[in-house]
Amino acid sequence: MRLSRRAGQTASELAEAAESRLVAGPAGREVAELPEEIVRAYYRVRFGGDALDNSETAEIEHALAALVPAVSQAQQQ
Repeated sequence: MRLSRRAGQTASELAEAAESRLVAGPAGREVAELPEEIVRAYYRVRFGGDALDNSETAEIEHALAALVPAVSQAQQQ
């Protein structure tokens, strides 16, 4: 089943919903925590005025790449 953002749902709330769905999948807890890590970085940049350095950007890109197969598997369940 597909996970969609509801009207009024914050990025953090959506990440929490994604975590609960992903933790039950084959990738487990490690991948399930990635949406919240991405959202924390987003909040820092968007609302905190921070910038990501090169290593943080690489970490986010790595997290997104790890999420792609996990999300595909979760949608098939």
